[in-house]
This record gives sequence, C-alpha cells and structure tokens, in this order.
Amino acid sequence: MGDTKVAVVSLEDYSVRWLEGVGLGPRHVVLSPDGRWLYSTNNKGGTVSKVDTTTGEVVADVSTGSQPRSMDISTDGTALYVVNYGSDSMTKLATDGMRELDEVPTGANPIGISYDDSTGRVWVASYAGTIDVYDEVI
Repeated sequence: MGDTKVAVVSLEDYSVRWLEGVGLGPRHVVLSPDGRWLYSTNNKGGTVSKVDTTTGEVVADVSTGSQPRSMDISTDGTALYVVNYGSDSMTKLATDGMRELDEVPTGANPIGISYDDSTGRVWVASYAGTIDVYDEVI
C-alpha cells in the first residue's frame, strides 16, 4: 500500500504487467462495466484515480476524503461510490468528469460498500458495527 503501482495479471498465462503512477497507496480497484476504465482508491493519497486500460495512463485523479478504502460502481458505469475511512463518509463521483456529486456521513471508519443494482441503494459497513443503507445519493 505504500507504492503507486497496480499489477495487471493475465488470466490466460498469469503474466504480470504494472500500471505505474496510479496514486499513493492503491487499495481497491474496480473496472467500468465495459472494461475501458480502471478506478483505484489511493488510501495514502486521499484520491481516486481513473486509468485508461488501453494505454495504462492515469487520466484523472480526484480527492474524496481521508483514506479512501473500498468502492463500487453503478451498473451503468456513470457513478462511483467511495467510502472514506478517515473521514467517516461516502463520496459519490461522476465517472465522466471525475467530479464529486455528493458526500454523506457514515458510521465510524467505513470499510465496505456495495451498490445494489436492483434498487439503486448503497450499503456501507463500518467498524462502528453498523450497516448504513442509502437511497440513490444525488
């Protein structure tokens, strides 16, 4: 977690290539539904990066809060939901411009998040021992 690289492993031959300069302390990654974009929470840097999977280039980097940990992506790929462990919050980002749409408080030290395709709800688990459920965050 102290590096700035993300490993890409081929499922055909298990070879590894590295995406360099993704952000400080990559923690969690998700792919866009079409596989074109890779998003990385950068725990030590307090950012989320958007990486072009065809070139390996970081095309955007946005601050979300202290120690972004886990994230999930909406079914249509237009929004990212990120939990910020040190800020006790969840941030919604628009993937097209990597801009913040909303930030809401969570239980203390949120660590897990899941976007529910069928309802549009977002579920957040926290070290506080809570599970918070949010209707679609605007």
